[in-house]
Amino acid sequence: FFFFQAEDGIRDAQESRGLGDVYKRQQELGAEIKSRLFVDNKFAELSKYFNFPVEQLLGQTAPKDFGCLKDSVKTYELTCGKFTEYSLKYVQFLVTVCEKRKELSKEEILAGISTVCARNN
Repeated sequence: FFFFQAEDGIRDAQESRGLGDVYKRQQELGAEIKSRLFVDNKFAELSKYFNFPVEQLLGQTAPKDFGCLKDSVKTYELTCGKFTEYSLKYVQFLVTVCEKRKELSKEEILAGISTVCARNN
């Protein structure tokens, strides 16, 4: 048993998990960070592609064009990967693109998502 100093000064006994567990947790953390960076970069690219600052696209626009949103989510998941708890924050981006980029057809929006997701990062 090893004792670790807690922030409140109380010592708790914990069984050592060994270096294998530490290495495994480091790999998991590294994979999570890589996944989050991939998602952030893809949505930054989408922001540039649609010529719309990502900060504006994360507003509180209510969805009305549910067909566009549904197809945008489906296209993203087929070409970039499934949404995770982390990447769900970007669904609002897709809502705003569908609602505010009316000069683009739904097909152009879906093509843009596919194009950006096909790029290697």
